[in-house]
Amino acid sequence: MDAAEFTGRVFQKARLAVGRSSANAVHDFHLGDPAGLWPSLPDREIATSELRESVSTEATSIRNGKWLLFGWNEVQVPSPPDWNHDYANGSDAPTDGVETRRLNYRELALGADARCIWETNRWAEMVKLAQNGWLNGVVNDAKLAQRWLFDWHEKNPLGIGINWTSSLEVGLRLINFCWIDALVRGHESADLNSAQDELAQRIVPGHAWWIWRHRSFGSSGNNHVLGELAGLVLATRRWPTLERVSCRAAEAWQLMSTEILRQFADDGGNREQALHYHQFAWEMAWQAQRVIENGPGLVNERLRLAATFFCDLVHDGEPWDFGDSDDAQITPLAFARRTALEEWKAWLLGQEGGAALRFWLGNPPSAILGLAAGRWKIYAMSGLAVQEVNGWKARIDGSPLGFGRLAAHGHLDAMHVSLWEGQRALLIDPGTGAYFGNPEVRRKLASWEMHDGPLPVIGRADPHRMGPFLWVNHHPAPRMDLDGGACTVRFDSAGHVIRRTILYRADDDAWLVTDETGGQQPYVVRWRLAPDWIVASQSATEITVAHRKGGTVKLSVESDELIALEAAEDLVSPHFGEFRLGVALSVTFRGRLGSQWQRVTPSRRT
Repeated sequence: MDAAEFTGRVFQKARLAVGRSSANAVHDFHLGDPAGLWPSLPDREIATSELRESVSTEATSIRNGKWLLFGWNEVQVPSPPDWNHDYANGSDAPTDGVETRRLNYRELALGADARCIWETNRWAEMVKLAQNGWLNGVVNDAKLAQRWLFDWHEKNPLGIGINWTSSLEVGLRLINFCWIDALVRGHESADLNSAQDELAQRIVPGHAWWIWRHRSFGSSGNNHVLGELAGLVLATRRWPTLERVSCRAAEAWQLMSTEILRQFADDGGNREQALHYHQFAWEMAWQAQRVIENGPGLVNERLRLAATFFCDLVHDGEPWDFGDSDDAQITPLAFARRTALEEWKAWLLGQEGGAALRFWLGNPPSAILGLAAGRWKIYAMSGLAVQEVNGWKARIDGSPLGFGRLAAHGHLDAMHVSLWEGQRALLIDPGTGAYFGNPEVRRKLASWEMHDGPLPVIGRADPHRMGPFLWVNHHPAPRMDLDGGACTVRFDSAGHVIRRTILYRADDDAWLVTDETGGQQPYVVRWRLAPDWIVASQSATEITVAHRKGGTVKLSVESDELIALEAAEDLVSPHFGEFRLGVALSVTFRGRLGSQWQRVTPSRRT
């Protein structure tokens, strides 16, 4: 932290200390009517029956208290929701009127995780109710969304409690409120509009004021800044009077444009080094530029490159993203939360699977092409390479730890290989698991030991965490290049270079990963398999694994000195908060190791 940032944080704490009295100015502020149609709604007459039905089905579940957290965890939520409850872990944040500045959201009692509480406070469910009200004429769902938001405002006064501890969360709520406001007013009902006027007056000024006063900066200015500014862009474009308590829409967009160019590299990769956050940050940027009606230019081109990066790197069958992933969602624009990632990719590629997003957002950036089969595509600045060939997909990491000094969402995954056989994940990143509620699991899943790059048996001390979102002593950025059909990553570890090469061998329908470590120090490679792969047979140099739904793959190893080939079970996290066991294959060796992953066909079995 440099002197300027230190000074800024002192002032930030001072603003929090006087925030309650300063916020009185918001109470005397008159918001007025919306001045524009942002976000603009599509022509509902062109909505397909499939979209209408999916919106109705989700709204019915929400109305009945069945909420789907993080795309997988169905929980029962009362009406109105308990806004301070962690429904994933069954615990509460303090509800006794504690001021936000006095609340340590990183250490809540009884295993509560702030991120899980925030999940039900992003108002995505209220957006879905408002969508059903407008699209299917279910006026009572629009009214229910309003009632819940009035309750939220009553239970969460400005600057009180956990739901004001993150300005990013405030920004995401503001984005979704703009959608709710547009959808509710789309009924053109005097009664609904009157209630919406009162609701907007209670919610919008305080949210905009809080973001502008407490926006992130310095070393913590990562995707949080984008979400905060996106909220201001949408809100100040819809209610220009907000510039008196925050800023003008043009100013928020100018700041956001700078952040987009800072956080997305020239090749389109997101510098956070976390693939799910790549899509999360991209959506913030796209919603903002859509509202600001930004024309062609450097920012739009960077977003096009970032969309291409996402489509190339993500696997739309079983994603298993790299880096932190909390399965974040902003506005529920896909057919279903469970398939949102695949739908975003389909929308960007102009495919039929992106129909719901196309209805709500219009056309994607132009000229997004799919990955060309049979050739490596390397993103040299971002440090990732990917290839699809003959039903396989391989991804190799040669990236820096993460964005800026914090590298908040990076994992110790340099040289890690992910591999998919058809639609099924085979070799995986172990996932994220938790943020605050289970710090030991968080540390474990992000560690060197949980990724499959060659690691000295004695381990590595650095980089290491000094907090849930702070890495120190970053490792040097690996070097990545292509040589014919092979992709090679070189990594400087403890003063000498480790080299990993991955190559597809068409004759064998197999991937060969070659690790060269040098010296006499023993190393270990830990291949982590997705759940549902089980060990079918094992010998001293081969292990065959079979998928519970069919399909077999064989690992064959050879080395200068093979010490051990072992199989065990270990923890993996397919989604935020979800924990399962998967097979881990450990290969201990000295010098050089060749690992071949081969699809086993019936002819090869005989």
